[in-house]
Amino acid sequence: MELPEGRLRGEIQGNIELERFLRILVFLKDVCDVKVPVAYEEATGRLKAERNVVMLNPADRSAILCALAFKERAPETHITLVHLGPPSAEPFLREGLALGCDEALRIWDEETDGLGTQARALILSRVAAIASFDLILTGAQSQDIGTGQVGLLVASRLHIPCITSGMAMRRTEENRVVVTKQLSDGSIQHVEAPIPLVVTVAAGEEKGGQPSLSAIAGAEERPIGCLGLAEIGIPLTEIRNIDGLLVSGPLHPPASRLRYIPAPDSSLPAYERRMLLLQGSMKKRQGRIVMGTEDEVAEMLFQTLLDEGWLDDRLNTV
Repeated sequence: MELPEGRLRGEIQGNIELERFLRILVFLKDVCDVKVPVAYEEATGRLKAERNVVMLNPADRSAILCALAFKERAPETHITLVHLGPPSAEPFLREGLALGCDEALRIWDEETDGLGTQARALILSRVAAIASFDLILTGAQSQDIGTGQVGLLVASRLHIPCITSGMAMRRTEENRVVVTKQLSDGSIQHVEAPIPLVVTVAAGEEKGGQPSLSAIAGAEERPIGCLGLAEIGIPLTEIRNIDGLLVSGPLHPPASRLRYIPAPDSSLPAYERRMLLLQGSMKKRQGRIVMGTEDEVAEMLFQTLLDEGWLDDRLNTV
């Protein structure tokens, strides 16, 4: 019986020897097209997938174009597209093949519908661990949920570096990758890291990336592999458990806590009395440096958030 590792490597690599090539995995996700009115359930706030028009996540399309830029400079580069989703998303994979990517792979089980960020990262990191790769590209943020955490979580599980929100990148002779980022103040930053590496790509202006009619027709005939959770060695119970470990979404400031403030001396001028009252409710910013192992630092951070009330709304909903 063929092991999942052998099956997956066969789906991705075929009979081609890729060891000397730059092997790039591009993780894709489809999202609702917000240019079309979005349908959702008023009671739950969940999107009605069957009624909405889907599109390729803009940042993921930028990731494809970055991978193709590598291939333009080094034609031996091998690009594999990986999508975690149903057959309805295959047009996006075929579009990538028409643009010049080499292979496409889809991961799907009926139980994987509506996965959270943690579960997606677990599955994608498992695919990457089995397949051979030098560079993983994915969108910096999805247009629907927008947690911006998938690339970071994949890198964490694979124990490799991650550079976020890249705009462009190039490979150096020392087998390293230089990523160009635009910071919030408008300045440009260049970050260099060794491969293997994960880079999350920011959505940018689409330049080029329009396949020819013949390329589109050819991509329609290309095979797209599909594997389930069992075939990549992930039990369904692990998927169900991991999404319950972390409630995704933004943190909310802790609720105000009443505190007694003595009345100022009535003989003081009104301005000074107001300032004394305000000072009683103000707290100066302060910070501290914590040191220890990863588990110790995580525990201290969690305890601080708990003590300050930042997790009160989560504890009431979990």
